Amino acid sequence: MPNNSLRILIACGTAGSIAAAFNTPLAGVIFAMEVIIAEYTVVGFIPVILAAVSAATVSHFLSGGGAVFVIPPLHLQSLLELPYIILLGLCCGAAVALFIRIIKLSARLSHWPVALRFALAGIFTGTLALVVPQIMGVGYDTLNLALQGELALKALLVIAGCKLIATAFSCGMGLPVGLIGPNLLIGACMGGALGMVGAMIQPELASDPTLYIIIGMGAAMGHRAQCATGGYPGSDRTDRVDQYQCGGDAGHCGRHPHQHRPLSPALCSADSVEAVTTAGSR
Repeated sequence: MPNNSLRILIACGTAGSIAAAFNTPLAGVIFAMEVIIAEYTVVGFIPVILAAVSAATVSHFLSGGGAVFVIPPLHLQSLLELPYIILLGLCCGAAVALFIRIIKLSARLSHWPVALRFALAGIFTGTLALVVPQIMGVGYDTLNLALQGELALKALLVIAGCKLIATAFSCGMGLPVGLIGPNLLIGACMGGALGMVGAMIQPELASDPTLYIIIGMGAAMGHRAQCATGGYPGSDRTDRVDQYQCGGDAGHCGRHPHQHRPLSPALCSADSVEAVTTAGSR
């Protein structure tokens, strides 16, 4: 089979997987076209979009469809919050840099036997889970609790830190762990924590902490996707569409003109701080 046909098949599988797993067919198509095929052509676009739509249809039929996350209507309270949003991006970038650093440090044990490394990762994660059980699994249930404002400030910080360490260590040990769910949860907890702190400092200017949770999810996930794809810009666009579709009702996501703008400075600042903190180790 020709190499270009294999690439299209891989792109179809990737688009279908993203569409079915996260109920985001459009994000799956964009990621497959921009990151895997790396160009928009009719020959590549038609099978990719068919794969994404068919996968999303089967997923809807088997699971009942619906939004992955329940997100209330949100808007930016004031443009004076933009510096604080940049701070959130810096924090997310530092978290991603720490994530990568932990992976590199734990990967030094790659010469150990596979069984020993996997057992060590399981023991480490299980020990953390005894204290913070929310780090187990994908974390969507905990993420929904954060979106509904049912987690305290201390809980958000502890969950973010433990999830980051456990996921990075397991990944460095060679376990085939997923990174999308953990990074969404880490970014959400960091955004929720900073949103709560901002509401305490300046309650008259602060937006709903849920908005900061959404921005944190986008900043952490978008930047981690760029790292995983070698800095390819399509990963940022995929994350924005993925985040938009995960919320289900597109109608309440764009009623306010400032709704989607805060994610851009957060992503830019996250990229900048990660580039600075990891430049010496690359």
